This record gives sequence, C-alpha cells and structure tokens, in this order.
Amino acid sequence: MKVRDLMKELIDLDPEADIRINILGGGMPDNLEYHTGNHYFMIDYSNTSDAYDIYFSAMDFKNNKDDTLVDLLRQCKPTGYGVTEFPEYLRSYDETKKN
Repeated sequence: MKVRDLMKELIDLDPEADIRINILGGGMPDNLEYHTGNHYFMIDYSNTSDAYDIYFSAMDFKNNKDDTLVDLLRQCKPTGYGVTEFPEYLRSYDETKKN
C-alpha cells in the first residue's frame, strides 16, 4: 500500500482525527519511543521527482522524558561535516530551548 492510500484511508475513516508520526524505541540508540506533538511541519513539492516531501524539525520529536532527537544526537560523536556544524547547531538549540 502506498503512503497516500493509507493517509486517504485514515482521513476517510475519521476526518477529524489527528494523524501522528512515531518512531519506535527499538530503532533508536536509547531505546526510547519518540513522537510528534502538535507541531508545525513543512511540505515541499519536488518537480524533479514529482513527490511531496514532509519535513519535521528534530525538535518536534520528543520521548517520554521530554528529550528531543537533538538531545539524543548530542550523545553521538560527530564525524565529517558534523565536526564543525553540529556543535554550532547544539549551541543554537540550547538557546532556543532556554527561551
């Protein structure tokens, strides 16, 4: 089944229900389950692939400890481009979380 068929089926079944996206704990290094709340996401249409891409921020996904995917990524060792970019991203994330 294609994702669009599944989404249409879910919407037809109950048009008022929210559709949530979850990441199961078994696939995450910390074995916690991550879920999205009522956050904004971006939909972008690509002419080259004739597809819609749905983007979520890493801060949109939270686990039951209220940690985000960024908090999980903080435990990872950056390599490649991440060596210079990731620490700056973490500083920006910490500032955003304070406010």
